[in-house]
Amino acid sequence: DYARGLFTGDQPLYDLMSAYNQGDIDKNELEQGLTGMGLTMDDFNEHWVSFADTTGVTERGIRYNQHWGEMTPFALNGADTLWEDKVRMTERRNYYHKPLFALKDFWTINQNWYMSNILYLSLGNGGGTQLNSSSPPRLQSNGLIDFQKIYNNNKYGPWSIDPTYHPTERKSTDYLQANVNNHFWTGLLSTVSFNQSEEWSHSGGLDLRYYRGEHYRVVDDLIGGDYMVDMDDANSDEAVKREGDKISFHNDAIVRWIGGFYQAEYTEGLWAAFINVSGAASQYKRVDFFRKRDLVIGDTILHEAVGYGDTIVYNGQSYHHNSAEARAASTGWETLPSFTFKAGAKYNVDEKNSVFFNAGYISRAPLFRNVYFYDNTKFKDIKNEFVQAIEFGHLYRSGKFSTNLNVYYTRWENKPVSSGKVLEVDDELIRANINGMDALHMGIEFDFAYDFLPDWKLQGLLSLGNWTWDSGDTVRFTDNNNNPLPEYDFYFNAKGVHVGDAAQTQFGLSLEWEPVERLYVRLRGTHFARHFSDFDPFSLIGDNEGRESWKTPEYTLFDLHGGYTMELDKVMLTFRGSVLNVLNAKYISDAENNDPYANTNTGLNSVQQFNANSASVFFGQGRRFNLSLTIGF
Repeated sequence: DYARGLFTGDQPLYDLMSAYNQGDIDKNELEQGLTGMGLTMDDFNEHWVSFADTTGVTERGIRYNQHWGEMTPFALNGADTLWEDKVRMTERRNYYHKPLFALKDFWTINQNWYMSNILYLSLGNGGGTQLNSSSPPRLQSNGLIDFQKIYNNNKYGPWSIDPTYHPTERKSTDYLQANVNNHFWTGLLSTVSFNQSEEWSHSGGLDLRYYRGEHYRVVDDLIGGDYMVDMDDANSDEAVKREGDKISFHNDAIVRWIGGFYQAEYTEGLWAAFINVSGAASQYKRVDFFRKRDLVIGDTILHEAVGYGDTIVYNGQSYHHNSAEARAASTGWETLPSFTFKAGAKYNVDEKNSVFFNAGYISRAPLFRNVYFYDNTKFKDIKNEFVQAIEFGHLYRSGKFSTNLNVYYTRWENKPVSSGKVLEVDDELIRANINGMDALHMGIEFDFAYDFLPDWKLQGLLSLGNWTWDSGDTVRFTDNNNNPLPEYDFYFNAKGVHVGDAAQTQFGLSLEWEPVERLYVRLRGTHFARHFSDFDPFSLIGDNEGRESWKTPEYTLFDLHGGYTMELDKVMLTFRGSVLNVLNAKYISDAENNDPYANTNTGLNSVQQFNANSASVFFGQGRRFNLSLTIGF
């Protein structure tokens, strides 16, 4: 339908595409046909959606959710069947609880010296469920998962009986599992401020953080069965697992951070300026409770030496996985330094106009996933990411009208690819980061606000970006002894290709009405354009060097907001409500170019098509409502 909308009434184009999909014409004949219609292959690749055979396919709308169903539990009592009430089941359920606690202390030492200390603690617990099935979930004619069939098979199915070890229990082949991600995060931010004079002020301090993330999978619901079998825990003697038991993986990611910072500010007359420097050291460690345990014998560590049933002899002494010297498999601490430098200045041209300039250089330590892999191995070539940024702009303020103009130029250097690359050399796995990925982000942003009537305000925004990759190079690998591996080298070219996964053009307007004090209604419309699909830069090799990913269709969203604040016995109550996507527009909010998990393997160039035909997309949500109440006291 989208393709037909672009080429309304052009039946020959439809016939041409159908002939190509059916193999009646080749690519050259397709190009000739497009030329005859005044179209190029670029036009075709950017917009065309291949026509597919939809015979028997039911259109269920963008709100269709295939992740749930219904079932009726039952039990057999002799010749009788005892039925329970029908229950609704869902394979996708996210749950999380994350309270945040903070203790703050502010101390005025004297009229020039101040000190603040903030101690905080965040405790996060939760996860998300999914269906573990040996095959894709069976859908019924109504498009819902056939949970009743899963339940029947688990409770009385022919493949669910284990007569040897569990003769009275049933084994679940399909079940719900939950991936759990808990965290313990605490830190201290201590700052000292000093007012040297009317012109100069200084501040500096200490930033301490500790983070421990716990990751594991549990059996959430056996859906009629009594147990399942999992043998991924090398330290367990029991493969039979029940609801609530950990399965598949269990590991902790630990990050320690110590940092310091200093900032000086200068203000005199029409000038204001600042300079800021900071430095930090990040430490990373991974602990895996499902891998064989380490043995710590004096100053010697035998990594992953003993699991359940293992016994080793070291210096004449026998050890097993329950020995006092055994501990969970752990990596060492990897320490990575980082720093930042920022400076800026502002000049007030007059009482309404001012101009500003900021610049910064950041050396950023990599994320945990680019330091240690899931098997406790450390990546090779761990390097920091570098960011160079400059911006300048103009501010205008008057009684009823104000504007803000900002022009920015940011160069990202050495952006690491998530989880790097894996090579198998002589039966040994080598995990290496792909360094040298650079990106250039530059653009202009403008917004304004105009109180054109006493109770009415008009606001607008414009954002024009040009974000492109700036890399094209040969990636070279070395083994664990730093010997070159030229047979694994490869060349890619993403230079000039636009960065995906964000709309690089946005503009919008909002109109706000405040009929009485503390009551407002606001209508906002925003247009999104030049949104390129996300993609893997390392797929740009050979004929695809420097090739743009598919650009999703432009769209406009309207949102309606309103709120009212009232005071009730020294308690402030704020009511807010929103209608998001008021016109219920259909739009693509995210896309993955040449997604291997969703590729139809049809059309232009089979897999690497760089158009809508080979992209997986996520439709944005339709009209929805939101209500909130904030209580302040």
